Amino acid sequence: MTDPGPGKIRDTNSLLLRGLVSELGAGFTSRRCGDVLEDLISAISTEEKLVLISGGASVGAYDFGARALRQAGFTIHFDKVNLRPGKPLTFAARRDQTAFVIPGNPVSHFVCFQTVIRLAIERLQGLTPRWSFVEMAHGGDRPLPPDARETFWPARVIARDGRLIALPRQWSSSGDTFSLVGTNALIRLPREGEPISPGANVRVLLLDVPGNE
Repeated sequence: MTDPGPGKIRDTNSLLLRGLVSELGAGFTSRRCGDVLEDLISAISTEEKLVLISGGASVGAYDFGARALRQAGFTIHFDKVNLRPGKPLTFAARRDQTAFVIPGNPVSHFVCFQTVIRLAIERLQGLTPRWSFVEMAHGGDRPLPPDARETFWPARVIARDGRLIALPRQWSSSGDTFSLVGTNALIRLPREGEPISPGANVRVLLLDVPGNE
């Protein structure tokens, strides 16, 4: 594996999105372009029902996602949500097309996909979107801290002694790709709450079948 040269980064997001979209039985086409407004506008398809713009700066002068969608004829319905991680998520539509601009960090990608984009794909597939929340014990060894935003904390749910428990992943930032390894659930933490101590019950968005331990 070689180190990226100047102006380059490793691409994990397109692989992550391809895997997540494919799990839902949907097709996936990837196009790459730099942080150039005109290039991004040209890359936006007029054919796909769902357009996902990944990466960019999320904020600032080089955040071209929403601008590109507007110039391509999309209507922006919102450009941020009270979500951690994933606050600068943008949702737009153009005729029968739906588009999202996803914050660039991989954990934000994962959380935004599982809490918002997956439901949109299910709706486009003619399914009734639903969240599979299950109440279970916080099985970690430290409290989960509150935040001003509603938080979806990556976790691994396992069966232990005949019951399900949620083990929070070590998560230092939304760029911490390794926190997604083994993740099969998201712990939903209300905003402005109290720290949730180990052993307390939490609401968990279950993403896959739990394993045994």
